[in-house]
Amino acid sequence: FVVETMLKTKRGTLFAAGYGINSSGSGWALVVHKSTDNGVNWSSIKLPDVQPNWGFVHSMVEDNNGVLYAGGTGFWKSADGGNTWTSLPVPYPDTYYGGFAAIYRMTITKDNSLIVSFGTGYDGVGPKVYKKTDEGDVWSELFSHYFINSIVEADDGSLVFRAGLGTSGEGSVNRYYAGTV
Repeated sequence: FVVETMLKTKRGTLFAAGYGINSSGSGWALVVHKSTDNGVNWSSIKLPDVQPNWGFVHSMVEDNNGVLYAGGTGFWKSADGGNTWTSLPVPYPDTYYGGFAAIYRMTITKDNSLIVSFGTGYDGVGPKVYKKTDEGDVWSELFSHYFINSIVEADDGSLVFRAGLGTSGEGSVNRYYAGTV
């Protein structure tokens, strides 16, 4: 099991999510585990609408109201601390993963908006970053940039993100503010 992301909720629940080899050994299977006792014991969590033999979670966040979001080869929401999850639609179609956009990174802003980096860039089109406002179903495209590895909101409201491939220093740190990268 490869852990792609971890989350500690405001109530202290721990989540570890990522992927592992599926039962047939021919691909990746989505894996999410939850602990309510500081990581001593873990239980497996099933997210809805996932192909049984393929999937991953890249990012998990908690908004200011305690709502949890998980994203990867799907997009899910939990309003009850991770006990139950519902699937959500994504605004950005991509062709690399068979007609849907993989979610790579998410963050919550001070105004409780959800910022999500969709897509891979492998299809020659840069991934897109969208903003979803609190409790709304409307997404606004903010910008496009190649392979976003992490994204956070700075104190001035700008979005600071690392883009590029690899972990040995390749890539760049960028800033998105007032409509400009």
